[in-house]
Amino acid sequence: MTDPQFRNDAILWYCTPTWESLGLAVPNFGDDSQTLNENIADLVHSMGRNLQAVMCSTDAMLRTPPSPNTLIKIHKLIVRARDLMSSRSVGEADVQTEAEHVNPAPVAFRVFPTPFFQLRNSWMKMYCQYALWAISEAMQHTENRKAFVITERFSGSVGKFLRMIYTRMSVELLRVPKAEAEAPDFTLTDAHFAAYKPSEWFTSTEMIDTVPSLKFPTEDDLFPLTEGVPVTELPTLKRYPGSANNPTDVGTDAAKETSGSGGQTATGSSSSFFPANGP
Repeated sequence: MTDPQFRNDAILWYCTPTWESLGLAVPNFGDDSQTLNENIADLVHSMGRNLQAVMCSTDAMLRTPPSPNTLIKIHKLIVRARDLMSSRSVGEADVQTEAEHVNPAPVAFRVFPTPFFQLRNSWMKMYCQYALWAISEAMQHTENRKAFVITERFSGSVGKFLRMIYTRMSVELLRVPKAEAEAPDFTLTDAHFAAYKPSEWFTSTEMIDTVPSLKFPTEDDLFPLTEGVPVTELPTLKRYPGSANNPTDVGTDAAKETSGSGGQTATGSSSSFFPANGP
């Protein structure tokens, strides 16, 4: 008796002509291509666009520790997402906004194909994976059926992956004590980035790399991707070769659906991560 071929939520390969050789990835939206919740749509758009910009940087092509420029961009991506969720979340016990007459039309999520499968930088590939999981969690979350609010439960589900990125980057690269970095309201400062000197604790082997390929699309080449691709217009997507045992294609059903409607290095954010959901 053969094992059943269940589907999974592995990160998807953007395997369209012209782009398939770059190893681009998009979050796994499952069968949830649309949302009624503008708060979630904004969050997915913000995280996806910022993540794409970070992963198209030169640092992602190198095996050496990322530059301060990249760490600052990752920091801003996470703080921006954390601020969005903090400002728009309500407590589970709070009275939630409901409309008496308004019935919003669903809108299609937009995804931003991001370098992932061929990334040479191990730190950035790990962070990218967690970020894509966070976006996938947001796209598939139950609260996409709610039109006006998101709860702290949603923010905890999505934010736990971003918190993993922030903690690991802070501890492993910026030498922040783990107990300090794990605090829900911990925020990196200019002083943390100014003290970043990886050559002092990484080995000489880790600080040297061979020169990778010098070929990469220009900003103009990438324009169709930096604008984002509506999930409802995606072709059938596949697993990246060798990345998963389940060869099931994804995106066929979603592609058939139609949308209902068309300075400073550190921030002074006072927001914090909401607790992750537990048993």
